[in-house]
Amino acid sequence: MKKIVLGLIVSTLVFGLAAQSRPFEVSKNSYDPFIAQKGGFESLFVNPAAMAGETDIFTWDIEGGMQGKKSTFDTIQLMMNNSELLSGESTAAELTPADAEQIMDLLAENMTDQTVQDLLASTSLDGSITTPEELIAYLENNEISETDATQIAQNIENDPAILEDAVNGLIGELKVNVEFTTKMGTLIKGFGIGIYGNAYSVLDAGQMGFDTLIAETGVKAGYGFNIGPFGIGVSGDFAMIGDFTGDGQGIALADIGGIMNHTMYYGYAWGIDAGMTFDILPSLTVGAVMTDIIGTYNYVGITTLENMMSGATPAKLSYDYKFDLDLDMGITWSPKIGSGKLLNFSFSADYYDFIGMFRTPPQNFQDVVDHMRFGAHMQLLSFINARAQYYQEYFTVGAGVDLLFLEVYGEFQFKQTFDDIGAAALVKLHF
Repeated sequence: MKKIVLGLIVSTLVFGLAAQSRPFEVSKNSYDPFIAQKGGFESLFVNPAAMAGETDIFTWDIEGGMQGKKSTFDTIQLMMNNSELLSGESTAAELTPADAEQIMDLLAENMTDQTVQDLLASTSLDGSITTPEELIAYLENNEISETDATQIAQNIENDPAILEDAVNGLIGELKVNVEFTTKMGTLIKGFGIGIYGNAYSVLDAGQMGFDTLIAETGVKAGYGFNIGPFGIGVSGDFAMIGDFTGDGQGIALADIGGIMNHTMYYGYAWGIDAGMTFDILPSLTVGAVMTDIIGTYNYVGITTLENMMSGATPAKLSYDYKFDLDLDMGITWSPKIGSGKLLNFSFSADYYDFIGMFRTPPQNFQDVVDHMRFGAHMQLLSFINARAQYYQEYFTVGAGVDLLFLEVYGEFQFKQTFDDIGAAALVKLHF
């Protein structure tokens, strides 16, 4: 029974996340509270001072999202629409001009000169375009004719190997980050306690498996109270982390059923945070939180889930304790319009890892901006929410509804260079 229960827990955590040292602390969605924003139970995981005096009897969040290069999603759609043609299995496949352009645009960087020449043989472009660079330049300013598209399709059918190397090269670049998080807990008059699970994976289509697969589960507790216009809070957390790809080998999808016996680097993460808020005006609040005043995150051993359950002695790893103390700061302005029942706005800005900026000095302006997060929230009729955010080169927009005890929210994100996209969704039960 223990094995079944643990297996269910791990599988729930595993099919999810995008990793840095502790993805759970790094990733930010548009619905996550800001440093100076009073966000109830959710503030336990951001700034404990912001939950001072608040009560959320019960909260259960389920979140999931993914992010990857736009070309990755375009390629997946392309290969679904033209799988028979690209594999050479079709003898009557026809390409539309739009499909022909998309195939060549996506594959051009992985083509050789000979590939381009074979692909364009007997078309109106035969002889005038002979290199991948010339093909890319042509596609930027021109459209493929229907006659040429038909001939390109015929060339591929006659010799499927034309695109084999280019397709294999493109598939090797198809990677998608997927994240899953669940939190559950309570907040009563400023005292909050919650448990959480977080999973992060990098799915690699070329390898048909996971390049990265990390799971974290932990408990966090804290207390916030008010002293006049000040909110004061402290919190602590303890987590266990399992990295199933710490050896750099990855996991094939075909082997995921054997996760119980897969090598796992495991470790502990713990820390104590202290924060404060100050209401300059009823509508204007500033806040700050010292994270990991004492605390650390280290891998301490190598084992498997099977051995961990059976109590077998793991292989120990040596590590040095290091202080990860840092400072986050923020400001939130919430102008109240009328009674606030019809329309509410809030605007927030945070600066994260202020001390870390001195540990690793920024090399350019973007490095400085990457520590900052900007957001706006509009609430209509007290239950319709719309949010926008900029954080670490990504713009995010989202909307949802919060009806009595159930909140549903979805968001879409895109990188400022427009070459990465992503999406996330939240379902929350709260009383």
